[in-house]
Amino acid sequence: MKRSIDVIGEAFAIRFDYDPLLVADIRSIPGRQWSSADRCWYAPLTSVRTVVEYGRKHDFRLAAEVQTVPDAEPPLGPTVAIEDHAFSITFDYDRNLLVRVKELPGCRWNPKRKAWRVDLDASSSVSDFVIATGAIVDHSADDVLDETREALERIIASSAADADFDVPGLGGVLLPFQRAGVAYALRALGRLPAPEPATGAGYPTTGAG
Repeated sequence: MKRSIDVIGEAFAIRFDYDPLLVADIRSIPGRQWSSADRCWYAPLTSVRTVVEYGRKHDFRLAAEVQTVPDAEPPLGPTVAIEDHAFSITFDYDRNLLVRVKELPGCRWNPKRKAWRVDLDASSSVSDFVIATGAIVDHSADDVLDETREALERIIASSAADADFDVPGLGGVLLPFQRAGVAYALRALGRLPAPEPATGAGYPTTGAG
């Protein structure tokens, strides 16, 4: 696959064969998101400056449309990091963001750090928050959120329907396949024990077809 950056709808489509250096550098682009279905990275048009810098630095082919996108500083949005074994979400006052962050399961304000704290168990909801708000993900939270998204995609692809576990504040919020995905991610992080082997009419495993 050649290195290329195109404009698709309201986003940049950034494509390249796997390269750890390219993956590490792309995390500097605000609002970038990986799509497993398309095998492609997407970034909002507001990140045009960093996208073009990234493309020129690594010798990408830049489509003509990319170079006609107006240069603008990305709006200052929320930042998601991990501190003291919990998500730490910070942003300048914004009424809409305030409403959104308060909807996260178990969210509470930490006046000492001036940040909103959310338990790692709510990684699926935090991932949705990042996508909805274009939040910048600090390197400390990258792996946890990436594992959660990938786990959800694998669960959906493998037709797993549910998981036998409960997380306070999440049980009544997540759909069955989402609960299965979160369970997978939490087990990968060592926060849930491995499931007992299914017998008889037990719940399906992630490898079920």
